[in-house]
Amino acid sequence: PHVVRAVNQQTKKCFVIMPFGLKKDADGNEIDFDRVYEDVIARAITSAGFEPVRADQIESPGSIQRDMFVHIARDDAAVVDLSTLNPNVFYELGVRHALRPTVTVLIKSRGSTVPFNIHNQRVVDYPSKTGSYDEAKEQIRRFLEAGCNATVPDSPIFSILQDARKDWKTQPIQKSED
Repeated sequence: PHVVRAVNQQTKKCFVIMPFGLKKDADGNEIDFDRVYEDVIARAITSAGFEPVRADQIESPGSIQRDMFVHIARDDAAVVDLSTLNPNVFYELGVRHALRPTVTVLIKSRGSTVPFNIHNQRVVDYPSKTGSYDEAKEQIRRFLEAGCNATVPDSPIFSILQDARKDWKTQPIQKSED
């Protein structure tokens, strides 16, 4: 398994937000998320030049929640698996979107649904339409690389929240051009 250890500070990190172990998706299909992490997500992240980090594999004492929030806020990228519609995953995604303008890659198992509030976001399905996990890994890698070169946020709320932090009495919140 990918275990997080002290590494060169120059290494880009990608935090993975997902369920652990065996879980059922919203349709009752069992998914081995540890295997998805090892065989798909971690390999895609590594091939994009990032170090994968998952909260349950951080080797340090103390609060797992604190470590999680630090990685959500500070890591260069995040990959988020939406397959089970897990409330913890969505909470962590919301925190990421609030704190970081980019790079957040959404993924899900093929056939899983995406809730209305994020249905317009691009989501990588695994396996791909052709049944290939390699194609899904390649798409995750491409999304990570494209996100690093992005000039606009992929977070649907980051810019709005930055604007909302202004003193609304002296600097009104700007209307969206969308």
